[in-house]
Amino acid sequence: MNSCAMDFILREKYASMFVMSLEDTFKNTRYNGGNMKSKRLVAMLMAGCMALSFTACKKEEKSNKESESASQNTTQNAEQKTILYTYDYLKKITPGIDTEGAVVYKVDDFISVGEYKNLSVEIDKSSKNVTDADVLSTLDSLAQSYATTNEIKEGTTKKGDVINLDYSGLKDGVAFDNGTAQDQTYTVGSGKFISDLDAGLEGLEVGKEYSIPCKFPDDYGNEELNGKDVVFVVTVNYIAETVLPEYNDELAAKIATDQKFGEDIKTMDQLKEHIKTELQKNAEEIYKQNLFNLAMEQIIASSTFTGKPEGDYTQLTQSLQATFDNYVSQYSSMGITEEQILQYFYQLENKEAFDKYVEETVDNQVKLRLAVLAIAEKEELTVTREAANKVIEEYCSYYGVTKEDLEKQLEESDMTASFYVDVYYYGLLDVVSDKVLETIVEVDKPATTDTTNEN
Repeated sequence: MNSCAMDFILREKYASMFVMSLEDTFKNTRYNGGNMKSKRLVAMLMAGCMALSFTACKKEEKSNKESESASQNTTQNAEQKTILYTYDYLKKITPGIDTEGAVVYKVDDFISVGEYKNLSVEIDKSSKNVTDADVLSTLDSLAQSYATTNEIKEGTTKKGDVINLDYSGLKDGVAFDNGTAQDQTYTVGSGKFISDLDAGLEGLEVGKEYSIPCKFPDDYGNEELNGKDVVFVVTVNYIAETVLPEYNDELAAKIATDQKFGEDIKTMDQLKEHIKTELQKNAEEIYKQNLFNLAMEQIIASSTFTGKPEGDYTQLTQSLQATFDNYVSQYSSMGITEEQILQYFYQLENKEAFDKYVEETVDNQVKLRLAVLAIAEKEELTVTREAANKVIEEYCSYYGVTKEDLEKQLEESDMTASFYVDVYYYGLLDVVSDKVLETIVEVDKPATTDTTNEN
């Protein structure tokens, strides 16, 4: 996978998490030494500025000389003009930005914002607690980089085992294309192979050859294999056992140095304390974001929306569609179908479901934006240049570019005004969050335990 394809994946991951629901961005976040606010700002900025990254990828695609169909697709995306629009209040608080020729929407024309003060919000207060188990889990993750692997060449495979195997797929006794491989690493029960083969890898004795009857799904995506009965001849060479290093002061100092946690960390106790401190910071940031998300759900539900700011809807729709189109462009030459892309990247069954996803996603984001701007206007909230510059610094840091390179790309793609207006909006979002949370009433609602899948 080239860097451009990976960039599309990252942008869709972060942008879709934001536009579907801010809460989704944070509920499964874990500590990795980073800053939660930085990740959040970058994530949200991506939702408004995808076309900028398309410009860089377009150049790489041309240099790679992809297939004619992919080039045509890229050209079509390049010809889609970014709709330069803003809102009256954003224009008011964004200094020195040229919005000449832009469509300027008046916030009050589209929303009568609901009550946003003294809201009662139910939330699990224990979600901001950090336990010793959380610290150990994070330490285990960090220690993985220093782990060794033992090759266990006896025993029986079980679900969750990482195995090394050879396999050959046969249809009517003849090996079919791309169905044979040696020295492959696979996690039993991960579901990455077709279901019959995945299930058949459990309970195999290491070193023995097995013939596993399988049936490909009817919609597998390969006409020669759709719904066909085959046999996989499989040999498990060994079970890979991961052995974590001894948790001592030497390891702690090495982790601290490699992860740039600071030279003061010399012992395991100090490392654990550092991890706990960072986990606590992130947990509190996540808790604050979830609290704001729940409050915004109430605010949006009680607001009255009239009409649509078409420029906002159109640009966001084009961005999501362009992301999907570029997935298709990148992976069609590998024999991956649109249906498979929809299932893998979006967990959607078909194009109709995708169209609905886009419609709901865009509607949710625009309503959120309108509510945020309406509150900001009522409260006369603004964003300082320092706060805006911090957003830009975090964006540049995330993508590993200098501010000068960013400004050059913005100028080349004629997106400078659009980008900086977005920067001020996402800076404003922080200010609105603080204002809403000033008067919020937190009602403890302990999380329920789902026991439906317990044996």
